[in-house]
Amino acid sequence: MRFVLQNALAKDGMVEAVRRLISAGAIYGSSMPKGLQDVTIVLKLFVNGELGEELCVKQVLADSGISATGTLRRIESLEAAGLVRRQPDGDDARRVRVSLTERGRNMVIAMVQQVYGPVPGPYEVGDARS
Repeated sequence: MRFVLQNALAKDGMVEAVRRLISAGAIYGSSMPKGLQDVTIVLKLFVNGELGEELCVKQVLADSGISATGTLRRIESLEAAGLVRRQPDGDDARRVRVSLTERGRNMVIAMVQQVYGPVPGPYEVGDARS
């Protein structure tokens, strides 16, 4: 099984590997456990960041499938853990952008490597715990 996953990772790359993890978590739907909700938010932020896109809080709310209050709490807890950051949008003062910190990015890379094995390409992991 691990050999098949490593081949998929080599073929499709890191972003596709993370998308597969997101899809695996989607089976829970609205009954997804809170910890998995946090991971899913981080994974989605990773994909968008790797594609050069940032999400605003409203987009994270729409994608999360949970209540606005619940999603905001998840973002706040991830920010307190140093995994995500919120920044005002330079073009629209009403918007707040959400992106991964380097620590959050390293955590996702380490998670993918744990599941799929060594990652080909420029994905070096620093210390995701610091």
